[in-house]
Amino acid sequence: MTGRQPDSGIPVAPPAGAARRPRRLGWPWRVAVHGTVYGAVVCLALLTILRAGGWETALPPLLAVTPYASTPLLLAATPYVGILIGACAIAALAARMRGAAVVTVVLLTAHLAWFAPRISAEPQPGDVWPAARVRVMTANLYADRIAPDELVAAVGAELPDVLALQEAPPEVLAGADRAGLRSLLPYRISRAGRPGHGGAIYSRRPLRDAGDPLASLGRGLGNPRATLDLAGQVLTVQSVHTNPPMPLGIGPWQQDLRVLGRVAARTPGPLVAMGDYNASSDHRSFRALLGAGGLRDADDARGRGLVRTWPTDRGWRLPAFAQLDHVLVSRHLAVLGVHERTLPGTDHRAVIADLTLSGNHQS
Repeated sequence: MTGRQPDSGIPVAPPAGAARRPRRLGWPWRVAVHGTVYGAVVCLALLTILRAGGWETALPPLLAVTPYASTPLLLAATPYVGILIGACAIAALAARMRGAAVVTVVLLTAHLAWFAPRISAEPQPGDVWPAARVRVMTANLYADRIAPDELVAAVGAELPDVLALQEAPPEVLAGADRAGLRSLLPYRISRAGRPGHGGAIYSRRPLRDAGDPLASLGRGLGNPRATLDLAGQVLTVQSVHTNPPMPLGIGPWQQDLRVLGRVAARTPGPLVAMGDYNASSDHRSFRALLGAGGLRDADDARGRGLVRTWPTDRGWRLPAFAQLDHVLVSRHLAVLGVHERTLPGTDHRAVIADLTLSGNHQS
């Protein structure tokens, strides 16, 4: 940087050690940066308001673009909204946009409060009685898109005591049985559904049929329920597949979750309700189910944070981003561990949980 003497016009060097003033972006760049940050903050704020208000109805302006434009689908991506808000906060601070920075900090605080319970693990039980342990597994088979031998291989590798299957029509179950599934889990209760659907529960121990709590709603998805003996207690197992919350199916989806919550509340003793809920803890209806039924998510119980079970097939052209598959347990059960497994051909990851009767199992 140089200056000129007012009388001679001769350039003069600035004094040694003089601080250089930071160069500011030209106005076109400032407009672009500020517009991008403010636009992103507004969009992320709207999504945060949807999550905070528990709104799950469809977004009519988007229906003209895609039939999948439902608020529940957007809400399933809430954890990533928090990450984007953090990025916007950094950008706002770097661009000296104080207003935007304050707004992003407020939004980020809300998202941290929502995410914190997912990373807060419950205490592990002390001595575990082997007879009181049970490994459960749930998998949405995507109808006939998984080969029977692939399913049997996965079950043989995981060795669950109880297996719940969704989107498992009778012909798929017959193929799995021929491939050797019944040799691993000899007892089965199933419910046929509309084409491409149906549910089943397999077990190492004898099962008693306990009906289908969603059968009267006429969805045709198959949600079998069964009981079995576990260390002198009666364990109830519910396979779950709710209506997908597409714009025209949000009401039935909410109704399915309400019914499951009421049924869970009336269930005496230990209960495992596992399957494809088409919902995550960022959905008000799913949180209401947990509260009404007195249930906990096995992943949250172990503080596993961000879990992704859908979509896993290439047809969606998206990486897995939503946790739609859950193992929910009553207070009578403690969670020892939980993990997921990718099954070839399906669009959902299987969920496997190790459980044991807790100190509350006698009350």
